[in-house]
Amino acid sequence: RVAEKWANRLGGCSLAFVHKTRDTTKPNHAVANRVVGEVEGKHCVLVDDMIDTGGTIAEAVKVLLASGAADVIVAATHGILSDPATQRLSECGAREV
Repeated sequence: RVAEKWANRLGGCSLAFVHKTRDTTKPNHAVANRVVGEVEGKHCVLVDDMIDTGGTIAEAVKVLLASGAADVIVAATHGILSDPATQRLSECGAREV
């Protein structure tokens, strides 16, 4: 519902989601598997509540770009940015963080 509200506030933009799974044997490890929705040629805004080491969000950016997104902007409410987050974010292909 929150994503739908933001999409409407941004002018009725379409929504897509990055499906992720967590490996319960490894703390703080999630894998971005696939995009649910159409992103080809679109300018994507990837929103997360928190970025710690940046692994999940960097993978999500790569999945969006591999699915044809024109570009990706990353936004988060809590940027903890533990090492190696800044390196991952600078190398993931996002236009802006």
